[in-house]
Amino acid sequence: MTMPERDEPQATRRIGVAMIGLGNWSYQLGHAIRRTPQVELIACYTRTPEKRERFAATFSCANASTLEELLNTPSLHAVLIAAPAHVHTELTVTCARHGLHVFVEKPMTVSLDDALLMSAVSQENAVVLMVGHEMRRLGSVRAMKQLVQDGALGQVVSASAAMTLSGRFEPDNWRCHRDSNRGGALMQLGIHPIENLNYLFGRPERVQGAFANAVAPGDVDDVGAAIISYEGGVQAVVNASYVSPSSQRLSLYGTRANLHLVTDMRVWPDAAAVDATTELVLEDGVERRQMAITPRDVLVEQMVDFAESIRRGGSPETGPWEGLMAIAVVEAALRSAAKGGAVHPGRLIDELTEKGAANDR
Repeated sequence: MTMPERDEPQATRRIGVAMIGLGNWSYQLGHAIRRTPQVELIACYTRTPEKRERFAATFSCANASTLEELLNTPSLHAVLIAAPAHVHTELTVTCARHGLHVFVEKPMTVSLDDALLMSAVSQENAVVLMVGHEMRRLGSVRAMKQLVQDGALGQVVSASAAMTLSGRFEPDNWRCHRDSNRGGALMQLGIHPIENLNYLFGRPERVQGAFANAVAPGDVDDVGAAIISYEGGVQAVVNASYVSPSSQRLSLYGTRANLHLVTDMRVWPDAAAVDATTELVLEDGVERRQMAITPRDVLVEQMVDFAESIRRGGSPETGPWEGLMAIAVVEAALRSAAKGGAVHPGRLIDELTEKGAANDR
């Protein structure tokens, strides 16, 4: 591919972005871009012509017939990758080497090796790499973080979380197979509470995992679980399922009080409606109190953060490290389930980094 010259986006000019991957979630991102003054959607690409035509007509953007055509779009500064996770790595590396900043949807990719490669290539090419972990930006999760920091729960000792989204399964869909959907429900859905727990409690120290193909056709792990020990002592359990009614729950248990977040996820994928359907309850043994939640437009906040990171040359809130640590937990859970015993996510990262460095020598 030829490399076009890229002009630096100015503070008074919108950043030109393109969408790669045009499934249902890309429309949520596209509408969020429309609500973000700093960003302009100028092009789109996927392999299916009908999907390209529909998306381009909806958002009045260019319809690129090939990836190379998209990457050479005039005034393009960045791409949003909303394709299936197993192709995130190849697309991210290609775009970064083309001098484009990259926003990649969660999960960052489906293996820790690939996540480390994506991080390294973005650094080598001096481009911003942002991972779409929007759930930590919810008003409910921000409120949880503040209550933990304020000591309202005392010392948090344990946590439990669950993310379930029921869906249809078609035999030729990438979600139905382990080779294209490694980690299944824990990777695609459990990654949300895992990243939230990392946000709340820091570095995960040990992980044990369990997976099963319980109901769904194909061999995908439609049920997954992880037990996570954090460096500060918090013990957490995460459950994820493709085949249970849609729900999100996150409970924190402290020496002074417990805190429970419950969301009616039937509103999904309307991310802007999640806070309005969420209850946050603090119980201290004497009373149960509904805590205030300030609704937030999390997808717009992501786009603003991405745009400002590009302009100032900084790191977004959910950059490569945050994406890596979430993937590392699922990777550790998969290895634990395969071999038995607990696995240390940080050591996995260190081992794979040292292996990569040795291969480069």
